[in-house]
Amino acid sequence: MKSYFHHLTETADQHGVRLLDAFIHAGVNTSVYYRTRQGSDLSYQNALRVHDSIIELAEKHIEDHAAAPEEAHELADNHA
Repeated sequence: MKSYFHHLTETADQHGVRLLDAFIHAGVNTSVYYRTRQGSDLSYQNALRVHDSIIELAEKHIEDHAAAPEEAHELADNHA
């Protein structure tokens, strides 16, 4: 059976999100990240928070990149 940490690692990799960033964004102490990485158990509640954070960060990344081409056109129009 895969651990919560293993699932989170796979999910973060699939979404192009650094797992440590997801822990920080979720408000979970970085010490929990490092302890879990070394083999300590991660609570279900923290795993769920981090999972939700991965999804939020991935969606924000997509939104930021979708807005970037529009901003580039606006800048080009302003300089013309």
